[in-house]
Amino acid sequence: MLAWKNKGAEGFLEKKGLVNWTKRRFIFQVDGENSFLRYFNQGGGTKGEIQASDILSVESYILSRKHRAFKIFSKSDVWLLRGDTEEDARRWMGLLYPFCQKFSNVDIVRRSILAFGIEYPDMITLSKLMTRRTYKKGECIFKSGNMADCCLFLKRGHVGLYSNEDDGKGDGKKIGELVNVQRPYTMLGESVLMDKATAETLTTRAEVDVEALIVPKKKIEIFKDDHMEAVRLVSNLMGSKGVVKELKKIDFLSTMSDKQLSILMHGVQYKAVHKDEVVFYEGQVGDGFYIVYSGCVEVMKFSEEKNERFGAGDVVRLNRIRPGGWFGEIALCMDMDRTATVIAVESSLLMMISRDSFRAFLQAANMDVNEVMRKRIIQSFKAFRIPFFEAIPESKYVDLARDCKLEQFDAHEVIFAEGEPGDRFYIISRGQVSVRRDGKEIARLGTGRYFGEVSLVIEGCDRTATCIATKKSTLMSMDKENFRGFFENTPEALADVEIKIAGPKVQIRSIIYHPKALNLFTAYLQSQWASESIEFWIECRRFRKSSETQQLTGSQLQYLATKIIDKYIKSGSDKKINISANMQKLILERWEKKEIDETLFLQAETEVVILLDRDKFTAFKQTDAFKKFLSEQEGYGETPITPRIGETQSAKNKRLIRRGGSMLGSIRRGIHSIKDGPTPRSPPSRVTSAMSVHSDLGTECSSLRDLPQLE
Repeated sequence: MLAWKNKGAEGFLEKKGLVNWTKRRFIFQVDGENSFLRYFNQGGGTKGEIQASDILSVESYILSRKHRAFKIFSKSDVWLLRGDTEEDARRWMGLLYPFCQKFSNVDIVRRSILAFGIEYPDMITLSKLMTRRTYKKGECIFKSGNMADCCLFLKRGHVGLYSNEDDGKGDGKKIGELVNVQRPYTMLGESVLMDKATAETLTTRAEVDVEALIVPKKKIEIFKDDHMEAVRLVSNLMGSKGVVKELKKIDFLSTMSDKQLSILMHGVQYKAVHKDEVVFYEGQVGDGFYIVYSGCVEVMKFSEEKNERFGAGDVVRLNRIRPGGWFGEIALCMDMDRTATVIAVESSLLMMISRDSFRAFLQAANMDVNEVMRKRIIQSFKAFRIPFFEAIPESKYVDLARDCKLEQFDAHEVIFAEGEPGDRFYIISRGQVSVRRDGKEIARLGTGRYFGEVSLVIEGCDRTATCIATKKSTLMSMDKENFRGFFENTPEALADVEIKIAGPKVQIRSIIYHPKALNLFTAYLQSQWASESIEFWIECRRFRKSSETQQLTGSQLQYLATKIIDKYIKSGSDKKINISANMQKLILERWEKKEIDETLFLQAETEVVILLDRDKFTAFKQTDAFKKFLSEQEGYGETPITPRIGETQSAKNKRLIRRGGSMLGSIRRGIHSIKDGPTPRSPPSRVTSAMSVHSDLGTECSSLRDLPQLE
């Protein structure tokens, strides 16, 4: 059986020799221009290889009675292979289709909309009715207002679809505005397949010399009599009402008028993909924007590096897209390679808008696709279990997407150099970055990793390393002001940065905000039979989260508060926490008077975290689990500080890093200087004068709104 692994797929196939079939292990490695199919001998050595770029076509072997054999035609060889089952053979063929430079007549039908109306034997029948025909550049193929005389499958070259303005001579020489460009394997003249033939609404002209496969109208009429299901499918879908109906199902097109959508539909092509067939691979050049009409496709990436959940090269499944969903916009908007691999998990029909029509599509849809695609990229990082993104609440994704921009760097291009002033923060969307200090590589970062934060977090610090793209890479970047604003409002994400910079000197604030670190700290406290304080802190923050975001009634808040009080506050509670008698009295008085809001437990949280910091945190940092966690963070150790604003400020920042202090205070001071005005304060509340649990880290919270949320 075929399995995805090691940045590709591998499994066993039988290969036909001169006489016999021999079972071999095959691997298909996906690596952009260096992709290849390779098989091995019994001893494990390479026996043969075909570069993906050399694959001409992949075809079912028509003499195979069980439909489990197929041929691969390359520039230098022909391989006849056989899977254990028809499904196994189909999966291997589906992997190779995106690299094919041409298709057989049967496969051209198989990739058209007709695949959803006729069975494979009928595809063979239709392919035998085809004849080859060529058109010279500029030649008119179908004339607007006329009835099509054949059904045409484009095999080579591309054609233009034009509005019906002409000189009245009917020769197609004076044609109106270009509406769309159709490329190989598109079916044209489909009106002859409909139950009621209609005249062509656009003029079709060869933009270059074109090769096509045609089925004359007379032969189509005979075929239609035996395949009414295919006729109905084409009539319902490719008629103007059918296309408009489907386009209206898409959320960002639902408000467009029928007239707008009827213009847009001329840019739509149809592509049938069968189960396990790859639509495109990460790293391939983008050719279109896709909408799922029926079926389901899966978006996935290969992990660049090993972590606790994935090995290097493992498949990371990001999302499944069902009817009405869409994908493929990133590569077209950025004029860049595909950022993920998309594979059909069931036979699917896709509506595709080509690169040539995409800009007109965006204008017609009035859609801010740039912010949408940045948000999609950020959401995909969650699947990689990157702590930085796991700590960011979903509600903050919109802010991050809005504040970032996408940038592309070629292999070996310098992103920034050691000693330069820092002005941007970077997150790797695709590719790989080498981090070098004094000419030596100290780290290599892959998808979802970030860099460039040190010189933005610490005032007076230049770039502490040189960062170079090791391959063509796509990065999301954020300027200094947006970076500081985002982290001030999302200190959960800042915790990952603080741990990375401070290392073993990190303080408790960063640990309790970091999802993985918090789990480790909780597990340690449980092993010491002392977990009640951290469990209380977690439940109180959930209480605040609920009270702020869910618009709970007074009785609902009373119920949640009572659960916490019964468990942690009342005398005789199973997990009574160690807080002062005055604090206990204050909470119980407010609870009895039903004076319950999000601040009820805030001062108690302060007390328990200070106690944890004093009694347990130092011992926790000596554990093997904590040391392993730090090593996985790939921290900077003693980060060299290059002064820019004077030795005094630089020395102060250096001390801050070495003692593991919070960066939040530095960021706020930076924002203060940028905005040229006072740092905004929250409105006064019941606990205005209270210092937060982070006061010993240089961060004062004047009210609840200064405290970050816990997802």
